[in-house]
Amino acid sequence: MRKTVFILLAFLISSTSRIWAIPAQKGFLTSIQSDGTTLLIQALGDEFFHSLATDDGLIVVLNETGDYCYYTLEGPTQIIAHNKHERSLDEQRLVEEMGENIRFFDVQTTVMSQKIVAHVEQAIQASQVPNVGKVRVPIIVVEFADKKVSNPIDAFSNHYNQGANSARQYFIDQSNGKFEPQFDVFGVYELSENREAYGGNNLNGSDKGVAKMVAEACDLAKQNSDINWANYDNNGDGICDVVMVVFAGVGEAQAAATVPNAIWPCQWTLADAATMGDGPGMKDYDGITVNKFAVFNEVQGRFDTNTVLDGIGTFCHEFSHCLGLPDFYMTTYGAEYGMGTWSLMDYGCYNNNGNTPVGYNAYEKSFFGWIELVTPQPDTEYRLPVFNGKTITSDWAMKVESPLNANEYYVIENRRRQGWDSYISDEGVMITHVTYVPARWKENSVNNYPVKLMTIMPADNVASRTTENADLFGKEYHEFTDDTNPAATLNLGANIEHNPSGNRGFLGKPITDIYLNDDGSATLRFCDKSGAKLAIDAKKLDFGNVYYDEESTQTITLKGENITSATTLSISGDDAHFKLSTNTLTADEVNGGVSVDVTFSPHQFCDLNAVLTITNPQRRTVEIPLKGRGVVKAYLPELKDVDASTITESGFKVEWTDRTLPVGIKNYSLRLTSDISPKHVNSYDFTALKTQANYKGELVDCLKKYSQFLPEGWTVTKALFIWDGHIVPFGPVTTTPMPTFGAKKISVVVHGQSLNEEEYTAATLTVKTSKESKTKKMTSTAKNYVYVLDCDS
Repeated sequence: MRKTVFILLAFLISSTSRIWAIPAQKGFLTSIQSDGTTLLIQALGDEFFHSLATDDGLIVVLNETGDYCYYTLEGPTQIIAHNKHERSLDEQRLVEEMGENIRFFDVQTTVMSQKIVAHVEQAIQASQVPNVGKVRVPIIVVEFADKKVSNPIDAFSNHYNQGANSARQYFIDQSNGKFEPQFDVFGVYELSENREAYGGNNLNGSDKGVAKMVAEACDLAKQNSDINWANYDNNGDGICDVVMVVFAGVGEAQAAATVPNAIWPCQWTLADAATMGDGPGMKDYDGITVNKFAVFNEVQGRFDTNTVLDGIGTFCHEFSHCLGLPDFYMTTYGAEYGMGTWSLMDYGCYNNNGNTPVGYNAYEKSFFGWIELVTPQPDTEYRLPVFNGKTITSDWAMKVESPLNANEYYVIENRRRQGWDSYISDEGVMITHVTYVPARWKENSVNNYPVKLMTIMPADNVASRTTENADLFGKEYHEFTDDTNPAATLNLGANIEHNPSGNRGFLGKPITDIYLNDDGSATLRFCDKSGAKLAIDAKKLDFGNVYYDEESTQTITLKGENITSATTLSISGDDAHFKLSTNTLTADEVNGGVSVDVTFSPHQFCDLNAVLTITNPQRRTVEIPLKGRGVVKAYLPELKDVDASTITESGFKVEWTDRTLPVGIKNYSLRLTSDISPKHVNSYDFTALKTQANYKGELVDCLKKYSQFLPEGWTVTKALFIWDGHIVPFGPVTTTPMPTFGAKKISVVVHGQSLNEEEYTAATLTVKTSKESKTKKMTSTAKNYVYVLDCDS
């Protein structure tokens, strides 16, 4: 049973290391308390510190009776926890009295604030994995004495190396081919102890033996394979760049509430772990030092019975640490928003359950030197291609620097749902505020208090995972300036501070006219000093159905500010069917507000499409789609009366009283209507006779008991026999009368078939009404017999 105690201060003061990890996967599980209530619990934190909490973030631990009870800095309580809206008044008062001592984020903020005072330089700086060229990385798959892997070893190699959705392909795509990792898989090796010995949580809320597991895995690989550790010293410094270990079962980041002894995926070093009493420290194999490691879970989900390999998101997140990227979530576990799903280094590793992690953003790619961010020129309109298009030409993004410090800037890129970005929450222009403080990057505290240093600027000004569908610019929000909300603020002055306080003024470089285009690109205008604005009240015009050679008119309104040049309007495409009330507007007309009529007059019977282009040299070019359909007026010719000559047993014909059609019509449609619907009045399956008669290949006289073998009310006048399941009548078989539903003329369809007509007299079918009678000879090939008869209404 897991025991969580928050004795964290001594741990932080003595630690000289930093564990790089993945955030807990969001979501709730339910637990039935002893009083019959259902409690929602969630995992919060990461490998460096984690806990279980209620739906509103109050810390809980499992007591000896199996109930989740509240936990404070003073220790555990025996108060059974309940969901926020299900607490009694007494329980609400107790929670309020415990205040900050029970809320996860407040507890962690209080305790983790000691870290800055206690921080010392790391004694050993592990080398980074090279991020260009062909790089080899070892992966060792291990299982525990009490938990075995669920997949064959080949599945791991394929998962990380093969196909468009592999981890290897992820990094090739992000670097546009500049970085090609190869993951060499070894194993499966059985560890000496149960999972709890490695993944059980110590008094600090961390896994107690993760480095011990890695060291043992390396020894097993050396003993049981021909692994050459020199292959993984890609930069020739005598150190294995990193060793990756995949362990059997689920990971605690996803399964903290269900399998608390699971290991939390992380990236660390054997040397740093040894100072914490975990593992033997660095290993040496044939002159190659093994120090940096990353660990991952085998299968995905919250339950250990799952056998599906975990998505590559966790792997890509931790391997990105090995390449040098820090975490972009708040590692002191406050509720502040960092990058959310917009970064692999925050919650984007979980997109599509980790199977399609979000692509690197422009800053992350520039961090590795895979792309160069472009500095825009003032008074210029730019068209941004779709970012993450797997080509160097599409990975084009802008960098707008602070006038006070080049280490602070805004990154602008165009994100659409495609490729590795298929599961992003929104589409449009993403603006990210970067304040690069090297010390904060090094200690993995980028987005901790007091100022976040790498965060998206949400277009709706709401920084939350629940509102990410309105984070990008170009649809509803079209400007980012010193005066918008959010505003283009600055964090740094002329000097780099370890903890910048913000409030350094504003960027002073407005980004305006941000719009999305149908081809996926986005346009914006940078640093327009004129103050010119041009608002247009329409994004598209749809005229719907319009009669041939008639007209339909819609109006668009233009309203400008500080416009000094003329505005032109033109139509392209099916322009012969659309016209404008004017093609040129003066600056005074636009500044005063002006309406322009767009008229649609179709000269064809089809869908017609055009584009209205509005151009002003001071503003962006606007394209408005136009569409409409040319249709014919309803044409309802008079039909001749229906009689026996127009309806036959094989079909019907229609005669118009007026054959003249409007000019230009080449096709027409005919719709048939009736005052009654087809009726199915009776059916009987005679193949059942074989079973009912219990005879085969014999002729049975059923005259005296024919009612057993015919529908109710049917009669025979002579003998009725059954031969091998078929009726053999000698004389007529007559049905009961059937309704005509008040029709003057009816069509009757009889389904049937005659057998052995060559040897025996074929049967005939006769249908009678009060007006007429028709007979047809049955055959062995025909199955449907159609009769058209007059009858009384």
